[in-house]
Amino acid sequence: MDMRYCVHIYWSYSSWYSLHSFCNAILPLFIYRAIHAEFFTMDNPIPSSVDAVDVKAAHDKITDIANSVFWAVFKFKKGIIKTSSTGTDFKSFTAQFADDEVAFASLRLKGQNVFVLWIGEKSQQTDKLMATAVAPFIQAIIKTFAYEYTTSKKADIDQDHMIKLLKEAKGTT
Repeated sequence: MDMRYCVHIYWSYSSWYSLHSFCNAILPLFIYRAIHAEFFTMDNPIPSSVDAVDVKAAHDKITDIANSVFWAVFKFKKGIIKTSSTGTDFKSFTAQFADDEVAFASLRLKGQNVFVLWIGEKSQQTDKLMATAVAPFIQAIIKTFAYEYTTSKKADIDQDHMIKLLKEAKGTT
C-alpha cells in the first residue's frame, strides 16, 4: 500500500490484514463499508462523500452581507453531501427538515453564523452515525460559525430560541 494514502481513522495500522480483521470483529458493518470506501490523501482531508466546492459556494453566499441569502441546507444526494436549498426567510428554512432524514445547515442570525446539525427522530441509525461522522468535515469547510446547534425536534428550529442560544454562547444574555 502506498504510504501517501491512509484510511480515515486507522491510518496508523501498517497491515491491511490487521485492519480488515479489526473491522470485521469490532466495527459495525456500515462503518466498515465507510472505511473501505474512504481513502484520501494527506493533502486532501475532506472525504469524497462531501462536495466541498458546492458546500463552500453556498456558505460564501451566506457570509456575503450584500447577498440576501441567509441560510443553506446540505443533505445527502446519492451518497454525497450537496447543497439541498438556500433561502432568505426563516419559515422556508424550517420546512427543509423532515423527521426521517439528517441534514446540515449554515444560517446567519443577528450577523453571526450558526451551524445546524439536524438528526430527524425517525431517521435510520446508519444515517445518524454518518451525520455525526461527516459533520466535522463540513465544519472544516465552513469554518466561520459562532455556534453549533444539534437537534432532532422540529420545535427546536425556532428563530427566537436559536437567537437566545447564540446570545448565551456569546455571553450577552
